[in-house]
Amino acid sequence: MRTIGFYGLAGLELVDRTIAGVLRYCEEGGFMVRDFRMREAALIRPSVPPPWHGGADGIVLTTTRPAESSDKQIADWVLAGGVPAVSVGADFLDPRIPNFHAGMGSVAQLAADHLTQCGCASFIYFGLQASTGSGQRGEALRDALAERGQKLVEFATTYRYIGIFENETQARSETKLAALLQKMRKPIGVLALNDNFACAVCVLCESLGLAIPEQVKVLGLGDLTVARTHRPALSSIRTPNEEAGYLAMQALHQRLDGKRSVPRETEVPATELVARASTVGALPANGNLKEAIKYIERHACNHLTVDHVAAAMGTPRRSLERRFQELLGHTPGEEIQRVRLEKAKELLEKTQFSISRIALMVGFEETAPFTRFFTKQTGISPSKYRVSNAS
Repeated sequence: MRTIGFYGLAGLELVDRTIAGVLRYCEEGGFMVRDFRMREAALIRPSVPPPWHGGADGIVLTTTRPAESSDKQIADWVLAGGVPAVSVGADFLDPRIPNFHAGMGSVAQLAADHLTQCGCASFIYFGLQASTGSGQRGEALRDALAERGQKLVEFATTYRYIGIFENETQARSETKLAALLQKMRKPIGVLALNDNFACAVCVLCESLGLAIPEQVKVLGLGDLTVARTHRPALSSIRTPNEEAGYLAMQALHQRLDGKRSVPRETEVPATELVARASTVGALPANGNLKEAIKYIERHACNHLTVDHVAAAMGTPRRSLERRFQELLGHTPGEEIQRVRLEKAKELLEKTQFSISRIALMVGFEETAPFTRFFTKQTGISPSKYRVSNAS
C-alpha cells in the first residue's frame, strides 16, 4: 500500500478542510496517509531536507510562503523530497508542482456582485505582499469590477494576520490603509485576503470611527469560525478547500500511476457567499422565515447547524424553531436534513461521483454516517438508490 504525505501548518481550519478532501480520496483509493503537519510558522527550510523524504510515495502540501523565499525556492525544496508533489492554495505557484486553489474569477465575481448590490461607491482589496495568489486575486477583482464600470484600489500589507488578539495592535497601525478608508467615497466595499484580514479591517475602522456596514462594508474569504464569532459577524465567501484537496489527491494518484500529465494550475470554483452583518447589517430581530429557508437552501451542505441559521437571521434559536413549527410543521434542523437529502439524491442520479465524495459534498465528514442517514430517510442505501434512479 502506497503512503501519501500531507504537509502544512497544524491548527488551521482551511488546512483541516483540505486534508478532509485528501483523506476522502485516500479512503476510496486504498492509500495510507502520513501527517507531516507542523506548528512552525516558517515551514520552508532550504538547508534541511523535507520531513517526508524517504517516508512517503507522494506529497500533498498546503503551505504559506515566507516573505524571504521565492516560489522557485519553495518548489526546489519540495522537489528535494524526491517524490511527486501537488499543492493546494495560492500562496505560491510554480509550474513544476500542480496547484489547486479557489478560482480567482469565481471569488471575484461573487465579491463584485455582492458589494455592488450593497450599494458601495468605492472599492478596496486588502491583500498580502508575500503571496502570489493574493496579487492574482486582486487582479481578478479589478477585472470583475471593471465589467461593472467600477474601479478598484489595491493595498497589500507586509504583515500576515493569523486571527490572534495580538493582531489588533498591528491592525491599528496600518496607516496607509487608514488613509484610504478615510478619504475614499462612502460606503466603501472591502474584499480582504481572508477572514483574518477582514477582522483587521474591522478593528482599524473601529479605531477610525468608521461605522460598519454603513460607511465600510467588509467581506472576508474562507468562511472560518472567526467570521461567525467576530462582532460584527463577517460576510464571507466560502472557499472549496475540501473539493480542492480531493482533486489534488486525484491528480497525485494519476502522477504516481504515470497515466497522464496534470494541468499546472486548476481553479476550483467558489460558489457560496454567506452574507452577515459586516456588509448587510443586522437582520430584523424577529427573523424572516423566507430568508431562513433561502439561507438553509444555500448552506445546508456546508456543515450548517440551527445555531448558524439563528445567528444569520439575528433571532434566538428557540424563536426560530417555534416559527418553523408553527408555519411549516417541522424544525429548522429537519429542513437542513431535507435539503441535504435532496442534494444527495440529485448527485446520485446525475453524476458518477463516488459515494464518499457525495458524502463530503453534502456535509458529511465520513461515508458511514452519510449512508446511515440516507438509508434511514429513504429506506434504501445510496448505492441501490443510484442503480434504481440512474439518468
